[in-house]
Amino acid sequence: MSELDRTLKTLSFPQQFIDIGINILNSLDVFKNCNFYNINTENLNTLIQTIDGKMFISALNALYNQLPKDQLASAIFLEKTPLTAYGPFGLLILTAPTVREAFQCLLDYLEQLIPVIEVATIESGHQVHYTFKLRYDFGEINHFLTEVITLTALTGRSFLSQSLQHTTVHFAHAPLNTIEMYEKAFDANFQFNRGQNALIIAKKDLDIKLTTANPTTHVWIKSQLNQQLKILSNTNLTSSLVKRFILQSLKNNTVINSTSVSEALSMSERTLSRRLNEEGHSLSDLKLEVGVEYAQLLLLDTNKSMNEIALNSGFNNATSFSRAFKRFTSQTPSQFKKNKK
Repeated sequence: MSELDRTLKTLSFPQQFIDIGINILNSLDVFKNCNFYNINTENLNTLIQTIDGKMFISALNALYNQLPKDQLASAIFLEKTPLTAYGPFGLLILTAPTVREAFQCLLDYLEQLIPVIEVATIESGHQVHYTFKLRYDFGEINHFLTEVITLTALTGRSFLSQSLQHTTVHFAHAPLNTIEMYEKAFDANFQFNRGQNALIIAKKDLDIKLTTANPTTHVWIKSQLNQQLKILSNTNLTSSLVKRFILQSLKNNTVINSTSVSEALSMSERTLSRRLNEEGHSLSDLKLEVGVEYAQLLLLDTNKSMNEIALNSGFNNATSFSRAFKRFTSQTPSQFKKNKK
């Protein structure tokens, strides 16, 4: 068994994701001809039912290989997957009072439900970037999985009290079909080969209300979802929490060290170090990784000088910034900006 498979076996996902795949294959009339996955499909809707990460990825591969190759796979998937198909998580988003709260639910819960993804938010001028990054390399389905997760939020636009004014989607990969096909399917502006995968909306649009808002139901569903997460017990999340704290600290220009991080996560510095080590990380490496990712956004979306970007991203000077940037991206900051432009 590979190292990736061993890691995936330790992760838990709601079994309702199998439901989604089965429903899509049934709608395409290919389920009977597809070895989707050897799994008992009875009683899939109970919250105590889970699947491990290896089963999740195997099922996703089987589904992807059955989708029509002349069409946009992510569009087919999302067209046939309403938010309600995601169980409590989808209902939590639908009952949120505003777009802001809906995205906050995504930030609070998505990584725990799908622990192979990292989610973050970055403000840039009058826009907010919600970024998505896969933790692991899943080969052929990398781009498909990234697109589905990034674009899921757009499937709820019909429940808004008014339309989003400007929606832009960035993907780090090349398009899997024509850009016109993406724009027609999702009614958004798409840009590919960017530094990050991101859904970008205007700050003012965060205050748009949902027509399906229900505060009482929203609170109740959140309690149910929290119970489900206890059952899933995905413990490989400390590094994600640390990265989120680092990113917020960079934006607020506050101190980032083991003391500030451990206090924010309500654990001792020793426990923090041990958990990060168990996940194959260190605080210093995470600071560099988040700093480089934040710098990528600043390089593409601002006119700040290289020294300003270095300082804003947590580096002491432009030299150490350039060295770390090249280590993570195999390019200098200047090369990266030139190539992406």
